[in-house]
Amino acid sequence: MMSSLLIALVSGCGVAISGDTYCDLSEPLYFGSDTVVDELVKSDPKLLRQIVEHNETRKAICAG
Repeated sequence: MMSSLLIALVSGCGVAISGDTYCDLSEPLYFGSDTVVDELVKSDPKLLRQIVEHNETRKAICAG
C-alpha cells in the first residue's frame, strides 16, 4: 500500500518535454516600462533581484 502511494506521488515527474535545454524551456522576463522597475524597487526588491538574475542567467547560458 505504501509503495503504491509513493509511485503515485512520483509519477508526475516523468512528464515528456518537447525541448531539451534550459534555453528551450525559459524565456526572458520583460517589464512594460521603467515605472514598473521603479515600483518594484520600492515594493518588492527581492522579486526584482530574482527577475534580473533569471534574465542574466538565461543570457549567459543561451547566448551562444
